[in-house]
Amino acid sequence: MWRFQVSAKRALIAQAAANCVSTLIGLPIAWVILALIPVSVGVLTIPFYVMSVVSEYVVVRRLVPDLARTVIWSWVWKANLVSYGFRLLIMGAAQLWPKAFQWLFAPTYPISEALVITVFWLASLFHAR
Repeated sequence: MWRFQVSAKRALIAQAAANCVSTLIGLPIAWVILALIPVSVGVLTIPFYVMSVVSEYVVVRRLVPDLARTVIWSWVWKANLVSYGFRLLIMGAAQLWPKAFQWLFAPTYPISEALVITVFWLASLFHAR
């Protein structure tokens, strides 16, 4: 933040807004795919990473227009690299030691189940036509 001459408050607001937008775009897609294909966690990391970087760049660019574009690109791709790297680390560890990580994923089971049911219900509506 100080490195880019942006106040901490402004940087945190910009990053929070950017994360919300990328989450709103990517989360529904990710849940549907991940609920159906567990292997997709690793495979889809690259397109989700790219989507996050691009969408967050757009948001931060609008919220902090006086910051150089190269600085914003550096900011969002490095922040997402850390975030996605941590996700891959957790998911990899959870694959190796599932019982140790069960508590972490247990709260998401009802959401996953509801999304899968909704997707199949929507698919049945389109199939019936």
